[in-house]
Amino acid sequence: YTAQVVLVEKHMSVPSKRLVESALFEDDAGTMVGLDEVQLLETHSADRVAILHAALRSQDLELRYRAALVLTAWEDDEGLDDIERLVDMRIDTKGVTVPHRLYGYNNIYDEFAYAVYLFGNANRRVPDQTRIYSKLLALYGPCDYESKLKHALLRFDCRILLPDLQQACQRAFAADKVYLASQLLPVLAKWDFDMALPLFPLFLHSSVLAPNPAVNVAEALKYVHSPSAYLLLKELVNHPDSVVADEAKHVISELER
Repeated sequence: YTAQVVLVEKHMSVPSKRLVESALFEDDAGTMVGLDEVQLLETHSADRVAILHAALRSQDLELRYRAALVLTAWEDDEGLDDIERLVDMRIDTKGVTVPHRLYGYNNIYDEFAYAVYLFGNANRRVPDQTRIYSKLLALYGPCDYESKLKHALLRFDCRILLPDLQQACQRAFAADKVYLASQLLPVLAKWDFDMALPLFPLFLHSSVLAPNPAVNVAEALKYVHSPSAYLLLKELVNHPDSVVADEAKHVISELER
């Protein structure tokens, strides 16, 4: 987009779809780089921010949620606020989907978690981030998540969310989404390994599943410092699934540094 176009359309309550998409997907030189790269831009003009702020008022939910993702990643307060509103409205029930690249399920809430994770670099509004993560965990099970929520929570380390985390894991397991449930084991182990340890056997005997939930057991064992945990890691090194075995080797290598 150009400064001239911005000046013409900046006064509008909602800018044109073309202008919003340009702000969402192009770098400052006008090269199409994609939303993921735009989220990571280190600098962003006031005009671009104004366009995306206006897009938060759009009736087009596709434009709106993308604007919220980008703004939140840029540590923008209006973006974070709109992420929470979109979660509250259950945007996944409004026909908006972010299909997982392999399995096709709607991964939109995982993308929200990633944006909040990037907002966390600002080290502020921690209670608001905590509340949003709690709301995302409340949808865990009925809704699917790839892994970005897991990684966000591993960095966030907010143990007030332990009950939410435990319930989310149980809810996913009860829904027969065993791998989804296992994704939260590393977070649970990092925050309270005594709570995580009794759950590990539930995820070690699902050899027919792909991806195999035992890979998350191996990752979780990094946070359980006991002889029995180390022995279990040694066993997982010989797991028939090479992904599980490689993760166990990686964890052992980290622990032995």
